[in-house]
Amino acid sequence: MEISGINVQALDYLRTFSSLPVEIAATVSTVLASPLYQAYDKLQNVASQLTGYLEASMNVINITTIPFGNNPMEYKNGFNGGVIVILEGVSSFMPIDVIATGLSEELFHGAIRTGTGCFDKFAANEAFAKSMAYNVANKLGCLEQTYMFGDLSYFGTNINPSMDSVTLNENLKNASQKLYNDSNGGYGEGFWFWRGPMRPWSNSDREGADFLNVAEAVWIN
Repeated sequence: MEISGINVQALDYLRTFSSLPVEIAATVSTVLASPLYQAYDKLQNVASQLTGYLEASMNVINITTIPFGNNPMEYKNGFNGGVIVILEGVSSFMPIDVIATGLSEELFHGAIRTGTGCFDKFAANEAFAKSMAYNVANKLGCLEQTYMFGDLSYFGTNINPSMDSVTLNENLKNASQKLYNDSNGGYGEGFWFWRGPMRPWSNSDREGADFLNVAEAVWIN
């Protein structure tokens, strides 16, 4: 895990020093004071299973800001990891707890990509990520401020890895339809007249066994 290109474990270690060499002090201080690090630090406290899983991975996910983009916060796949990009304007005005909530949703995607190797789009990945974000927001006490991430309460109530398979599969079908409806087809698959809600599970993991192994490893309640 990296923030602005610097390993988070190194940042956690470096912040214990009262003074640092001049050549690295400015860079480290800037990152430590950034909303990205402050939000990640919050996540380490309330979602250590998720952050610990990613920090132990050989794949690297870098959290950084960009000046322009289509989404306020987005996970993008890479060859050996990925990147979470956050719009600079969003990171500068959004409360730290809300940034942490959004990060948890994107980091869950990163954990699934890392742990399963699945790169396609499917409903479980989106629904579980939003349920994870709900749990984080609930712990941080900022649920009322997370409207930009959609109806997190629905997913937090109806989606988690401890459910029996029959209930979970039925809930995923409903969640897929809700994702499709709420996004005006944005969360969907197919084109034109054939576009519709996403399938529940990845084509490479049709019953979700690999997915659920990772979800259980990183889950918080």
